[in-house]
Amino acid sequence: MKINARFDAELKALQQALEDMMSLGLDGLRAIAGALEEGKVAGVARVGEIAQEIDRAERNIESLCLRILLTRHPVASDLRRVSGTLKMINDLQRIGHQCRDFADILSADGEKLETYLVRLSQIADQVVEMFEGAMSACVHGDTVTAREIVRSDNEVDAAYAVLRSSLAEELRGSSHPNADRLLDVLMLAKYLERMADHIVLFARWIIFAANGERDLPNEEGAEEDQDWNNHEEEK
Repeated sequence: MKINARFDAELKALQQALEDMMSLGLDGLRAIAGALEEGKVAGVARVGEIAQEIDRAERNIESLCLRILLTRHPVASDLRRVSGTLKMINDLQRIGHQCRDFADILSADGEKLETYLVRLSQIADQVVEMFEGAMSACVHGDTVTAREIVRSDNEVDAAYAVLRSSLAEELRGSSHPNADRLLDVLMLAKYLERMADHIVLFARWIIFAANGERDLPNEEGAEEDQDWNNHEEEK
């Protein structure tokens, strides 16, 4: 096999590994969304295992990327593709961890939160839709859809803000009989909001891998740009 053919095969293997990791992330998100919609806490039982599989996938893909960088010395679009993948898997791994933490809280206290699950379900459905769109954009190198994913985060932020305000209103007064439960609901909602933020970052790396551009926000996207900057600082 010629060198170029071997390189192409390695890039295809890398793309397939990334798609498999995305599928795991989608499995975790769908398990959470399904459990919330059906009110069945047992539905998140496998999320912890999925998170472990995501961790293993991240290590495998990282090794593939580093081997390509060290042995092939890719340039231009191939370099963006490999380096962008290294960034994408970090956000996928964080989504996996947040799914696991979400599932842990839901498993422990889900039965007590029954009356709030539908409200969380609405946000979870939005997050799943964002992730499905990001997966499609990644597979097809679709920067138009990737930019739509970045903008759609505003809807999740708005839904989270409404729920947070509603919970705050319930907590006002002398004492609320279900204060601990409300705090759990707020924490779960925040996990969903942060998952959406990582999907946005993932979408931005899709844009970078395709054309080398950072998806700079418009005036309404200042908060999204801060999420990007915070993500980079964490590196």
